[in-house]
Amino acid sequence: FDVPAYTTLTLKWLTLTGGRMSVSGGSIHVTGTGSTVHATACVFFLNAAGLYGGGVYNSGEGSLHVYHSNITGNTAGSLGGGVYNYRGFLVVQDSIIADNRAADIGGGIFQWKGTLTITRSVIKDNRQTAGTGAYIGGGGVGIQYNAVVTIRESAFDQNYAEGSNNGHQIFAHKWNSQGGTPAVTVVN
Repeated sequence: FDVPAYTTLTLKWLTLTGGRMSVSGGSIHVTGTGSTVHATACVFFLNAAGLYGGGVYNSGEGSLHVYHSNITGNTAGSLGGGVYNYRGFLVVQDSIIADNRAADIGGGIFQWKGTLTITRSVIKDNRQTAGTGAYIGGGGVGIQYNAVVTIRESAFDQNYAEGSNNGHQIFAHKWNSQGGTPAVTVVN
């Protein structure tokens, strides 16, 4: 699915599997201001993107709301094996993000600026697989620039940053002086 600016897509009880994109968004690509996806009781399974967001790519001030869903077994060639949230708004609630892979940052989720809220969810067995630089990592969740991240009542288990060894569960990185510092709040 491609969700352009000022469009809303609502998905319920749907399995999205086998999607392949050369650049971003293996199953869904949310693109731009005013675009919104609501996914409830959905499964995003075995999708792949050449670079960003093996399962889902949310870009440029779009909104992605994931409830009671599984994002599992997806792969990205660079960032965000399960989900890449680029300057957008992402809510993950009562969901499982598991067994996803990204080469450089964010095996489960990669957050670049924007807002991420994770509530009552499980982030497990995700992998950052290849990159080795100081700015590379985040087996479970990778966060860069001035992203605002809130995690409540959630479990992170067995995520691994095997390429970099930076932040197996959560990796927050400022990047540079122009990018701002991530703000991460964890409450259990």
